[in-house]
Amino acid sequence: CCLANDCANWSPPTSDPTASPTTAEPTSAPTTAAPTTAAPTTAAPTSSPTEPSWWYPDPDSDTIVCVYGSDPIGFYKANSAKYLFDSMTECCLEHGCTGWVPPTASPVTSEPTASPVTTSPTTEKNLAPNITTTVPPLNETTTTTATATTTTTPESCYYPDPNDPETCLHGSSPPPYYLMYPTNRLFDTMSACCAHYDCTNWVPPTTAPTTTPTTVPTTSPTETKRWYDDWNDVEDKCVFGTGFYAMQELFETREECCQQFDDGCVDWAPPTVAPTTSASPTSPPTKTPTSSPTKPPRWYPYDPYSVDTVCVYDSAYPQWMTAELAASLFLFDS
Repeated sequence: CCLANDCANWSPPTSDPTASPTTAEPTSAPTTAAPTTAAPTTAAPTSSPTEPSWWYPDPDSDTIVCVYGSDPIGFYKANSAKYLFDSMTECCLEHGCTGWVPPTASPVTSEPTASPVTTSPTTEKNLAPNITTTVPPLNETTTTTATATTTTTPESCYYPDPNDPETCLHGSSPPPYYLMYPTNRLFDTMSACCAHYDCTNWVPPTTAPTTTPTTVPTTSPTETKRWYDDWNDVEDKCVFGTGFYAMQELFETREECCQQFDDGCVDWAPPTVAPTTSASPTSPPTKTPTSSPTKPPRWYPYDPYSVDTVCVYDSAYPQWMTAELAASLFLFDS
């Protein structure tokens, strides 16, 4: 081309190339190994999270034993300081387990010889002696087959208020399950009960009585009669007398008592007064409502101290159940 067109700045070769270059064609296509990447592996969790567990008195046992578990009754959870413990020793020291002897001393070693191996918690049921005890009603006597000792339930005693464990009550009708734990539930004196349960606003006596007690009472004791809700009747009724429970709300008049029911007493109606007319109001308006607000219907045990009680749904539950602690134990949405 340049010979024919006289290209600028071009010089013809001095001679022809001696030979054509020889280059072998590639024998095969290059091979590249695919990268090997293992799929990520994630180990499955070794165990599911567990609920916390405690030692607590067995409410279903005929004897006083402490068991280990994660599902105590609601009353124990509401009073955990007195009923839930980290060890069987603490539980039995507080409640006096039947047939249990506290350890005399803990062994002392410089170093642990081996890690403890425990397959599952051991309950006191397996450690306590085989004792059969029948829960007696008040004023009756029961004998345990293992110890051959006779225990008589007193006609009246002091016991902790089930609605307020820091208060002791006096009477002859403690809750039935208290009879299963007489050592830690039933006491002869207020001092013994409050010393055990640390009663609020209670001061122990500082000295002995200054005078010798009389052999007979100087005057006959009189019981104050009041109007109260008759818990032994399924209907809304108020009675006048002294047969009320210690935790019941008491009233001076029948009208006040019947006002606690939404529809009043079934056997009594307040007296009617003929309306009067006047040119102006007879009295200024009141700052507070003249009647108490109605209670919402809830589920509650009709007789909370009976072993055969039933749950009912209405708003006729007693006023004391609306207290903060009592409501959590006796009033429910379902």
